[in-house]
Amino acid sequence: MTISSYPYAAGNLLEKPQNYSYSGYFAHSFVHAWRNHRLSQLALLPEAKQIAQSNGNSLTTTDTLSLLNAICEFVKHTDNFIEGPHREWLARLLKKFEVTKRVYSGYDLFAPHRPVQNSLYTDLDLYIKLAECFILTFNKYGKLQYLNAFLKLQDTILSQSQKLTEIQQSNLAWLIENELAVLEELMKSKDLI
Repeated sequence: MTISSYPYAAGNLLEKPQNYSYSGYFAHSFVHAWRNHRLSQLALLPEAKQIAQSNGNSLTTTDTLSLLNAICEFVKHTDNFIEGPHREWLARLLKKFEVTKRVYSGYDLFAPHRPVQNSLYTDLDLYIKLAECFILTFNKYGKLQYLNAFLKLQDTILSQSQKLTEIQQSNLAWLIENELAVLEELMKSKDLI
């Protein structure tokens, strides 16, 4: 079987999240379609810029952007994937995204950590920042579950590319460049290219 186009970033994935279950196996044609899709999207974006660190680096669960800033800073400056609140919240957000394919603006502090009342899932900065946290985590610690979720986040963000501000587009370009580099290196290490 072959595949000629990459189907997973189409439609409004915020409103109708992609279901990756029972995806077909298309081997090299899938990788080719994915890579061509990402390169074509990258060509439409402005110059790549890494996501800027915002003020607010606390583990305040009712402010997901602040929480993500704290987690990203932790990952950047910690050599070991150690237990602690930053890692626990990163794992929680991974699970929450994998289940719902959404990132809410706030979560309850206590289990099961549901989205807080009136919490929105449409803030694209949250998706971009979570994608940064996931790719940084994969790059530093080699945890494949974060790469897997990162790829799905990329699909979601790309499905909203027409709604992105110019800085968000630059951030997305940085994420795509990282995605392409990481997967190329991974495929080379497995003799897939």
